[in-house]
Amino acid sequence: MVTLSYSLFMAIVDPYVLIGNEVKRKTLPNYHLYSYNFFKKYKTLDFGFLGSSVVNYYDIEYMYPNKNVYSMGIESSTIQEQIEFGKLMVNKHPKEITFFLSFYSFNPSRNCENYFNRFVISNSNIFFDFIYQYLNKNAYDDAFYYIEKGKSNTKWEQQFNLNGTRTQNHYKHDTSYSFKKVLADYIVLNNIDRRLYASNAFRKSASIDEAINKIKVFKSYVESNGIKFSLVMAPDHRMNTTMIYYSGLGSTFEYLRKKIAEVQSFYDLNLDTAFASNDLNYWDAHHVRDGKHVIDDLKLQTFLVDSKKVESSFNILRPSENEIKKLKAILAGYKNWNKAKATAIQDEIITPLLVE
Repeated sequence: MVTLSYSLFMAIVDPYVLIGNEVKRKTLPNYHLYSYNFFKKYKTLDFGFLGSSVVNYYDIEYMYPNKNVYSMGIESSTIQEQIEFGKLMVNKHPKEITFFLSFYSFNPSRNCENYFNRFVISNSNIFFDFIYQYLNKNAYDDAFYYIEKGKSNTKWEQQFNLNGTRTQNHYKHDTSYSFKKVLADYIVLNNIDRRLYASNAFRKSASIDEAINKIKVFKSYVESNGIKFSLVMAPDHRMNTTMIYYSGLGSTFEYLRKKIAEVQSFYDLNLDTAFASNDLNYWDAHHVRDGKHVIDDLKLQTFLVDSKKVESSFNILRPSENEIKKLKAILAGYKNWNKAKATAIQDEIITPLLVE
């Protein structure tokens, strides 16, 4: 009786929008579940975007107007996680899947997030989903918090659109938002967190071969189902690219591009340095605020790279002396190192490293 009552309670509150379609009042922290749960409501797709959370900031409706499009950007995910969700996208029979690659997702030290369960995702069954998502204390806490906040008439901020993209309200409506501060927070954490870019294993170029092989297998799977497959290097802010080289990851960063070029031609939107250098185009080191410009870059095909062009593209990607100087100034002037280190330690406790 207790289990039945609890299940009924969770089904009614439905904090992660697993059952219903109401999204306007959902602002809970399990962002990874929204992408998956909204996606399940689509019977078919015309086009799909896949990758890490950065994908959810691109204007997919601008890319494909009047089409069934979906943005499957999995928060803080590895290549393995993205591909498992991508297999679900294949089942919707889109004409094309555009897979955006984020460099940190290839980090061999990075473990899958605790929320990820390959059995549950691969089966994509409402029964398993309900048990896995809602029959646990965290879900109950979120549901109770949701109800209490609703009673207090606190203003709710819609965080996701039903096509999987972010509303960006968490940045747009933050009166204390400062790009300079947020960028510094990102750069410092990226620089010291071993789950992001500070992994010693990540500095060994061949350490990413397994992830690249997974992409090859996924490409074959997608194309065997009659679906076009496109690969794109997601555009980071130039200070993040500079930090990657400064941290000793330049060889791996370039090796990735060489190996991907062997798989197929790809778009490297990091080559649009005018866009990537403009602070007004970004919310932070990874997430863009001008999602239409990213789409324009894809449409123009200016930044399409193949095996013949990949080596010369490195001259554009490598940071200048002035960019290195600017990065050093950010690191030297940072005031919250202890907080950043505590965050990095906590990240590893919650999701332990695979290797180091």
